[in-house]
Amino acid sequence: MGLPDLICKNKIIRNGNFRSMVFRRTHVRFCTFLGTNMAYVKILEGGTWAGDGWESCNLFRLTMERVTVEMEEFKWCSMGNTRFTEVRLEAVRFQRCALQGSLWTGTELTGCVFQDCNFRGMRFAGGKMERVKFRNCIFDETDLYDVSMRKVYFQNCRFCGGRVPQGPGCSFQNCDLENI
Repeated sequence: MGLPDLICKNKIIRNGNFRSMVFRRTHVRFCTFLGTNMAYVKILEGGTWAGDGWESCNLFRLTMERVTVEMEEFKWCSMGNTRFTEVRLEAVRFQRCALQGSLWTGTELTGCVFQDCNFRGMRFAGGKMERVKFRNCIFDETDLYDVSMRKVYFQNCRFCGGRVPQGPGCSFQNCDLENI
């Protein structure tokens, strides 16, 4: 018997506990997750998350491979040490999320917004960003250098160490770039 799929549609999940579960694929649509524990969850063969809301959830060390994430909203979520491989994020909003130590490899972000997020020690390995906005975020020892960027905006962000992209694909407004 193979691994199970995570399938969820039009549900409200309060304080759910999926900790350390492993799924083959995932299909999650139009759900609300409140205080849900997804720490150490692994999604190995793709799937979709679309139109969901995540608030105060634990997604620490969440591993996703080849998942499409569309029109999601993450608020006050712990997302440290996430491992995304070939994940597509489209029109996803992150507010006050902690993404410390995460590694996103070959991940594509389109039309995403990050507000008041912490990227301390995060690495983006390859991948693309297009029409992405970062507002009031902290980039401490963050590696953004190996990412193709087009229309990426950093506003009121703080950078300390790490590698920051340069060139026509990104712009900085009122950012602290002195310590890089």
